[in-house]
Amino acid sequence: MKKKEYYLLYLIAVIFFALITIFQKVPGYMDAEYYYGQSIQIVYKNGLFEPFIWNYLNHPAAVPVPAFSFWMPLTSLISSIGLVLMRTEQFYAARLPFVLLAGLVPVISAYFAEEFLPDKRAGWIAGSLALFSGLYLPYLTLTDTFTPYMVLGGIFFLLVFKMIFDSRNRFYDRFGYFGLGLIVGLLNLTRTDGILWLIAGILSILIINYKDRPRNELVWSKFIDFIKLALGFAIIMLPWFLRNYLTFQSIFPPGNSYVIWFTKYDDLFTYPAEQLTFIRWIDTGIGSILIDRFIALGSNLQTLIAVGGGIILFPFMVIGIWIKRNHQVIIVMIVMLLTLLGLMSFVFPYAGERGGFFHSLASMQIIFWSLVPLGLHSAVNFGVKLRKWDITRSWKLFGITLIAVMCLFSAFYFIGKISIGQEGNKPWNETQDNYLQIEQKIDDLKRDKTGIVMVNNPPGYFLATGRSAIVIPAGGIDAIANASIHYKAKYIIVDNERLEVKALLTKEILPEWQLEKLFEFGDSQVYEIKQ
Repeated sequence: MKKKEYYLLYLIAVIFFALITIFQKVPGYMDAEYYYGQSIQIVYKNGLFEPFIWNYLNHPAAVPVPAFSFWMPLTSLISSIGLVLMRTEQFYAARLPFVLLAGLVPVISAYFAEEFLPDKRAGWIAGSLALFSGLYLPYLTLTDTFTPYMVLGGIFFLLVFKMIFDSRNRFYDRFGYFGLGLIVGLLNLTRTDGILWLIAGILSILIINYKDRPRNELVWSKFIDFIKLALGFAIIMLPWFLRNYLTFQSIFPPGNSYVIWFTKYDDLFTYPAEQLTFIRWIDTGIGSILIDRFIALGSNLQTLIAVGGGIILFPFMVIGIWIKRNHQVIIVMIVMLLTLLGLMSFVFPYAGERGGFFHSLASMQIIFWSLVPLGLHSAVNFGVKLRKWDITRSWKLFGITLIAVMCLFSAFYFIGKISIGQEGNKPWNETQDNYLQIEQKIDDLKRDKTGIVMVNNPPGYFLATGRSAIVIPAGGIDAIANASIHYKAKYIIVDNERLEVKALLTKEILPEWQLEKLFEFGDSQVYEIKQ
């Protein structure tokens, strides 16, 4: 593809993703609400604080709490750029940087596709597949980590590729590893598991040095390259580590280590978090521990096929990987894929199967799409040999068919999400309506705009209403009562996502903790806490 064709592809992609935003007027689910809400806090409100509590892992003392103790800040920082440029806190402004970033995804995919298979048609096929993007389509223009992670992962592989195959360029020789360190730092600032990309950086050093350096220079050159990689990473992450140290007296929020001892996903909301211990974990039994992890592995492999491979693209993706299995970029990608698959299946199985692996996989998705034309070309060549197909006609026919099927698959999935929402219980653009109407009824009944609400989705409730909220904890009625007392919550809103809590709230557990049912709205029950 010529340079002007890449510009054209980028323009088409930006227009396409901009049109997608018309159909999603609100973030739609907690992650996107969190990052968008925090960008508003950064630009207009209270800086690096959260006016809600959505987990209790780091023992929050009271609302507000230090921001980004569990999730990382880069997505909100990117979103805040749109708010500053557009001089508004409206959602469309927060999405502007993500639309522009999403436009890069087809371009980088097309570039790699043409490098793997020197044919302009390969670039357009990969670019088109990345444009429609399958199960990622509803998320690429939202305030979530998908697009930053996807673009940064693509740039990481692009830089590794340039350092290997454009080694005569002194820029890559001098600054390549420093650039890799910067990208790894940005990946880590996007997601906690981004720190694992240091493994990819180190592996790239070993591969490139082994290829290009004389044996007598290997040790010294590796040492210098490690320093460059570490320096780039440190420039990005040291300020954040310093902030964490000043806030938590540790470069990593210490409560996040409890995640290792989860026995189910809802342990994320346990109160108090101190009960998440090794003893409790091991008491569930080795058999149960192993079964959960292999269930997570199975779920994550399904995610790899359905999301990473777009179901129909997966066979061609696998063929492409096999053909290029000795390519240095593909070796790095395979190592990272196995690393993240292992992490999200055996170390953090509950987070992994509930979307963690889906998010992490985005970092390699550009390479997946770029390998599909190579796999398709190999399949067409097999048909030519076996059935005497005309290669030009077959290549064109199957390429267009694959793009058309991917377009329809993406469209049906996107329309389904818009129709029933992320959780499958209400249309996407109505996800904040319940909270707004419940808030109005509370104000009408109690004339109270400041009392803390206990709810299933605190970031979403705060974003919709401006009222501080804390999450309904896991751990039974005692945990709910004790958390509401400690954080001085005045109301509880419970819906069908927490049916077990609805049942629990019929019990009286503490004499100093009583509930008065105020009203029902839809599937939500609203109680006032009497303390």
